Amino acid sequence: MIQKSSTNLPVKLFKLQSGWIIFLFLTHLITQSRNVLTGRSLEAVQGSLQIFNLDNEANLPAWYSSCALFVCALLLGIIAASSAKTGRKKTRNSWFGLSLIFMLLSLDEAISIHEEIIPGILRRIDSLPFSNGYDWTVLGGLCFIGVVAGYFRFWWRLPSVTRYMFAIAAVIFVGGAIGFEKISHFYEAKYQTENTIAYVVTCGIEELLEMMGIALFTYGLLDYITQHVVEQISFFGADSDGFAAGFAGADSLSHPQQGHAGLTKKRSKTTQV
Repeated sequence: MIQKSSTNLPVKLFKLQSGWIIFLFLTHLITQSRNVLTGRSLEAVQGSLQIFNLDNEANLPAWYSSCALFVCALLLGIIAASSAKTGRKKTRNSWFGLSLIFMLLSLDEAISIHEEIIPGILRRIDSLPFSNGYDWTVLGGLCFIGVVAGYFRFWWRLPSVTRYMFAIAAVIFVGGAIGFEKISHFYEAKYQTENTIAYVVTCGIEELLEMMGIALFTYGLLDYITQHVVEQISFFGADSDGFAAGFAGADSLSHPQQGHAGLTKKRSKTTQV
């Protein structure tokens, strides 16, 4: 899926994020499985072991996820600002809307807003199928369907590579956030405790998929910027060639005319949204 780009930054950042995500996943499995095998309650364990618990809030994985979502919000804002400069009002509003959504997700990941709001909402929709007053996946699924319905036409107009990347990233993210969340709730209900290897593993996979979905979405945004937005970013106080050079790899820096021509040629083959 990750193809060699005319610029190196999207690939480098994706590799960096992937390495960090795998580290967080493995440390979660090792520390939390050790607690289960030694008979220690996951809820009672405090200190350094909880720093790597993917099922916890306000720790290292939560901090990383908040930062990753904030980066997405920032990149979406850059694209929106570029659209505004070219007079595409509807497109600008769509990009800004996505930026706001990701900003709220980042804020929620940092300070756990959903822990205060969602339980009250779930009590109101407790009669819905598959809802048990604790499981928020029904509400999450409804929100996801709403976003998909509202953004489908916008998504369909994106360049094909960007469209596919966004779709795959969304499937991976939702598969973790809703699919594996449901599975982890099943194991918790079955054994009446979170202190099982099955729960530790499914919870870890859930967060792994969420973080990888965001990493792929970040790659897609950076790839879109380098292919379709670079030449319009003059609001940074630098010309487009200077901005492009910041994204370019060693090859394009050593052959600036050839690298810039390659970018221009590749952009001309796709439609910008």
